[in-house]
Amino acid sequence: MEFIDILNRIAKLISINFFVCIIFIKLINYKFINYKKYVLFSISSIIIAVLCILLSNLIPMIIILLIIYSLFGILIAWIIKYKTIHAIIITLISLTIEYLIYFISIIISGITLKLLFPQIELNNILNLLLGIIIEVFIIYRLFKIPRLKHGVAFLQNQEKTDNIGIIGIIMVGLAIFIYSIISKTFMTGYILVGVILETIAMSIWIFRKLTKYYKQKLKEQTIEELENEIKEKDEKIKTILEENNKIATINHKYSSRISALEKISNKILTNPVVLENMKTEFGEEFGEIQTQIENLSKEFTSEVTENIKHNNNLPKTGIFGIDNLLKFLSEEAAKDNITLNLKINGSINYMVENIIPQNKLETLLADHIKDAIIAIKSSNNTYRNILVIIGIVEDFYEVCIYDTGIEFEIDTLLKLGLEQITTHKETGGSGIGFITTFETLKETKASLIIEEKHPESISDFTKAVRIRFDGKQEYKIRSYRIDQIKEKTKDDRIILEENK
Repeated sequence: MEFIDILNRIAKLISINFFVCIIFIKLINYKFINYKKYVLFSISSIIIAVLCILLSNLIPMIIILLIIYSLFGILIAWIIKYKTIHAIIITLISLTIEYLIYFISIIISGITLKLLFPQIELNNILNLLLGIIIEVFIIYRLFKIPRLKHGVAFLQNQEKTDNIGIIGIIMVGLAIFIYSIISKTFMTGYILVGVILETIAMSIWIFRKLTKYYKQKLKEQTIEELENEIKEKDEKIKTILEENNKIATINHKYSSRISALEKISNKILTNPVVLENMKTEFGEEFGEIQTQIENLSKEFTSEVTENIKHNNNLPKTGIFGIDNLLKFLSEEAAKDNITLNLKINGSINYMVENIIPQNKLETLLADHIKDAIIAIKSSNNTYRNILVIIGIVEDFYEVCIYDTGIEFEIDTLLKLGLEQITTHKETGGSGIGFITTFETLKETKASLIIEEKHPESISDFTKAVRIRFDGKQEYKIRSYRIDQIKEKTKDDRIILEENK
């Protein structure tokens, strides 16, 4: 009788395991199933069933569920050429779904047999066979539902295993809970472990959702700030256009008067005889010419000053040293007719307390803004602009400096961080800035990303230098001329990406 019970258990486990495979391929919408793979699924189901029976008296069922079905996931991954970690997670999810369906099927089967044959023992092969038939029907109908007909979309991305992993933990807890109900060896310990796993998984899930919520709120805030900034820029452009019109009006108003006085003054200055004749001819009226010129000059200056006003106030980070430095650099840029704009995302106080020390941040800003000024001075671009972004960009704290100056030389890009090198030695560049930057990258585990969109343009930035505090410590170049850079690259120190 014991042998029959063992066969019954093996048959039950084989059916459960095979249905786990079916649910797996349905969830990921696997299209390349064939006879050979069905045979391999069947063999794997038998192996896992036998292992479960052999180990059930030696190892607690909780460990069996985790280890044996992780092994089952590896076998399924090998059969369908799938990513292993992802396959293990989906196997655990499929196992839980199968346990639920099995539980429902056995209840329906038992009720049906009791109604037809009141004296029948439910723990027999007939109950199992009827349960399997009901399972087939339930699984068939389940995946005929329109939303499940093509599987579950988010489970089909093999790269995103983090959220799916949490779902896997939830499913394992649920599987243990269900097993404790349908197993002969009912133990409250299984329920306790299942509840603990559910609590842990839900805590992680809630934490991640809260983090995602705050990041989303920050993004919304950033978008709102960007929209406000665009409005400010539009207003600024409108003001500049109005100022240009005013200047044109003032020039038109005074041009004739200035030209007339200029003609007289040229005659006086170039010919002493004319000067003496005019003094004799005009007498006291000659002195009025000088007075008229002075009055015209004052009038012109007063009208320009009254109508044309310039403001270039940078937003504040809230840290005196950084604000003072940026103000100084803005003034230095203005001396060369370069406009420096600043964008702040998030808390810079948090940044200097947890991400990078203030003195290191000040050094990064000073070095790379000065480099941007030199690059613009070395170019012939009439669009002379620097944009500095400090704060959160794409979920990471970052310092980013855009400029409209000349590009890096390719040899310079390849040697950055290895030796003291600069493209602008004749205009004040020393190359020390990037050496210091790479030291900071090492200390903070930050990444350097250099982006090149296109050659110099009168409507857009030429390049960007990004120091991203992402914990990866990479050196990456994204460039429209990536093929030229690859030709000269001799090692894999630099990650190269095309900037389309």
